Amino acid sequence: MIAFEDIPNLHTHTELCKHASGIPADFCRAAQKISDTIGFSDHCPFPDDRYHAERMLFSELPLYCKLVDEAKAQFPQMNVLKSAEVEWCSDLGEAFYTDVLLGEYKMDYLIGSAHYSGFDIGHQEHFYYYSPDSRTLRDFAAVTLKLIECGLFDIIAHPDAFMVPYSEVTPEHEAIFRDIVCAAVEYKVPLELNSTGIRTRRTYPCRRFWEIAAEYPSLMTVINADAHKPEHLYDENVKKAVSMADDLKLNICNRQVAKKIIERISK
Repeated sequence: MIAFEDIPNLHTHTELCKHASGIPADFCRAAQKISDTIGFSDHCPFPDDRYHAERMLFSELPLYCKLVDEAKAQFPQMNVLKSAEVEWCSDLGEAFYTDVLLGEYKMDYLIGSAHYSGFDIGHQEHFYYYSPDSRTLRDFAAVTLKLIECGLFDIIAHPDAFMVPYSEVTPEHEAIFRDIVCAAVEYKVPLELNSTGIRTRRTYPCRRFWEIAAEYPSLMTVINADAHKPEHLYDENVKKAVSMADDLKLNICNRQVAKKIIERISK
């Protein structure tokens, strides 16, 4: 059985995203009872404030960084890591991720996330609201594969979230699952088993996705709470995710991923 202490949560939101509660210090206070490490990864804003309804404004990014840095100072016994959960935006280019987020704002790592389908901003659909069709499904797969292959992200968040509108798994789904898992294995990028889907009774984590993932022992898997409240960090839903990972014998690598990030930023 995987112990909570071995799965530091690396996917944490704050009240700045408009659909969470608590500031970084609140989450650190809760996390320290279980783990010595926590990673903050609020939804990343963009210079033109696209997707603004579900995240902070770009003008608030300095405040977010300040709050995480203050929590780090307030809890010196913990590894408090600063990150962002980021969409892939082709029009901004890699420089936004490397020069702005990792450079100017000194993010310790980045989490790649496909909340929206395809690369055309004018025709994107959100995974939670789209009507299931083959083209949109392939668009979500294309974005997820780009996140994996670009080399900018330490974790890929909820890679199976596009299953929200589906009640059954089809052969097309299975082919996409395998494409994503094989890419993650090839590029050595961890995929996230996300407990928010359990908490909110969505159709992810999709068991069939993770059954296919389990066929690849070298695939790195990270269990994250995707916490939107401090009490989410190590709740019953995270326990269910741990139980699922144990049952499928997934290669859980939270501690290794966190160690790699800490060592990288310590150089």
